[in-house]
Parts: sequence; C-alpha cells; structure tokens
Amino acid sequence: MSHSQEKLKRGQVPFAELPRVDSVKDVRALCVCGSCGGLGNSDSMIDHGKQWLHGRCFVSRYGKAQLCHLPKTKTDRLTLGDLGVEIMKYLIDHQSRWP
Repeated sequence: MSHSQEKLKRGQVPFAELPRVDSVKDVRALCVCGSCGGLGNSDSMIDHGKQWLHGRCFVSRYGKAQLCHLPKTKTDRLTLGDLGVEIMKYLIDHQSRWP
C-alpha cells in the first residue's frame, strides 16, 4: 500500500503534511526518513544510528515497546500528527514508568 493510500490512525496527518518550512532554519532541518523515504524535519524525527525516522516509521519497524525505551530527549520532539493518538498515549503511559 502506498503512503498516499495508507489508512491514518486517529490524530495522524499524511506524511506530506508533516514537514514544515516556515523559516530558513526549517529548510536546513529537512531530511529524508530512512524507512519511508518521505521528508520530515529532523527536529521532530528520531535520530537512529545513521538515519532519521518519523515516529510512526520507527514504531512500524521496531514496535511501540522500543519507542518507549528511547531516551526522553529523542521522544520529546515527536508530534501527535506523526504518532497519532493511540501511540502518543502509549508512549506517555509507558515511558513514565522507566527511570
């Protein structure tokens, strides 16, 4: 299924709407997702090794549990429009349990 035909979960917006370009700083922050190949802003994506991933792409590849084990500094930047309500709630509920 192509990303344009992907059924979005509640709260998610299409990948094409995730990158924002309001200033020169935003243009410099644009990067390609290592999973879907779509654009995003690095300040709202997960830096994972040598690649950047949208939050929902990370979950698709590694699962919700792995998302919760990432350092809070990596997950604090994720947006509701990317993750959707269900995954964001899961992250908030489960990440608070980790030291």
